[in-house]
Amino acid sequence: MKKKLISLAVCLMMLSALLPAAFAINVVPVAQGAAPQIYTSADTDCYVGDHALVTAAVVGDGGYYQYQWFMNPANLSTNGILIPGATNAEYTPDTSVPGTYYYYCAVFDAYGSASYSAPIRVTVQELSVESIAVATIPYKTSFMEGDYLDAAGLTIVARMSNGTERVVNAGYQLSPTQFVQTGPQNVTVVYGGRSCTFPVIVQSFEQSITGIGLVSLPAKTQYNVGEYLDTSGLVFRVYTKDGYKDMNSDFICEPMQLTASGSQTITLIYKNRTCTFNVTVTGGAKLLEVTSTPRKLSYTLGESLDTAGLVLKLSDGVSSQIISSGFSCEPTVFTSEGTQVVKVRYNDLLATFTVKVSASSAPSGTVTTKPAVTAKPTVTSAPTEENPQPSPSPSATPRPNRIEHDSYETRSNRSTLVVIMIICIIALIILGALMVLINTGGLERLRSMLGRKPRSQDRYRDGYYEPSQWDEDRRNYENRRRDEERYWRDRD
Repeated sequence: MKKKLISLAVCLMMLSALLPAAFAINVVPVAQGAAPQIYTSADTDCYVGDHALVTAAVVGDGGYYQYQWFMNPANLSTNGILIPGATNAEYTPDTSVPGTYYYYCAVFDAYGSASYSAPIRVTVQELSVESIAVATIPYKTSFMEGDYLDAAGLTIVARMSNGTERVVNAGYQLSPTQFVQTGPQNVTVVYGGRSCTFPVIVQSFEQSITGIGLVSLPAKTQYNVGEYLDTSGLVFRVYTKDGYKDMNSDFICEPMQLTASGSQTITLIYKNRTCTFNVTVTGGAKLLEVTSTPRKLSYTLGESLDTAGLVLKLSDGVSSQIISSGFSCEPTVFTSEGTQVVKVRYNDLLATFTVKVSASSAPSGTVTTKPAVTAKPTVTSAPTEENPQPSPSPSATPRPNRIEHDSYETRSNRSTLVVIMIICIIALIILGALMVLINTGGLERLRSMLGRKPRSQDRYRDGYYEPSQWDEDRRNYENRRRDEERYWRDRD
């Protein structure tokens, strides 16, 4: 006890000696408003629409700091434009407009002193197309000569300068847009200064024609002998491998001058394909014929018609008259190349002759003294009609009529339905018979008939055992049941 008291006294003495030294230690406070050290992220280069991020990290005494970001067009950390809402240690600049911009951050400590970071350069480059390729070709790749390009279904994949890919289905240029040559061709697609191609096939329109047929007759179908056929209102249909096209030009009708009375058959010719229609011709009219063509029958583009040497003959079936003046011609100036028909009018009558027009000068045509005789058309044996109707079918093999099928029921569908109903009825009969066998015990008899050994409880009923044997089997069954009950009871 005495030793413990001595030890306690020594400790108290040592503490009393150290106490003045403890009060002599000076605490050095941290200077208020000391500027923190700010670290920023590196300069950034990106493309329009890319994600960019600038950050500022503060190293100081661990106090509370506030942030405010500024944007400056110049590489300076002063006189910038304050960005509203940018008050975090990181900021995502706008990259929707190409150009170079500088961002710096002002850091405020708890005493309101501000420190400014070094400016961070963010350069936004315009996104460009590096290459393009066809993703899906148009739905239609087979065209006729003269058709316009149908680009429905065309999509391309554009690889951009930032490594991304874009699927483009509009905004590109195509060439050619109309096909003037036949055979396999490539269509060029241009997008963003880059190009790619896809193939098409252009077929000759004449080679694709399978036949022609009349759609509507000319407006005039009643004529007098000697009049010329008027094809105004005539429309015919051109059947091709890909469909049909209705036309009313670029055809020839024979004969053009009607010289015989009665019903006459007119043959319409287009691209070596023909169809026919009938007109009615009555007599009593005068006939105007060219007995001598002009001496000049060859012209160049821009030349005027020279009728010197032209002689006409006017007849009414009884007498005739030579006409050498008082008529008019159409056209009088030739503006297109090729063989052209010149119409000669005298009063209400019309006659024609042909000339040849070329692009360059050509020697004058040979003077023809023999008039051009128009072959007399063959009169068909068809009966004369007051208002002839157009022939709807082409001379070539027409398209087969479309067969309309019943939308709800066909012969095969009815046969299938009958078979299904018979199968269902047979299944129901079998199911009913099986249920009857189960309820009447017939199933057990069936099993016994097939050689199955009857169960022990049926042996007495079926005459296998005497009554004493049945009682013994029943006692054995009761004993097994009691043993099982005892086993489960003890287990519980």
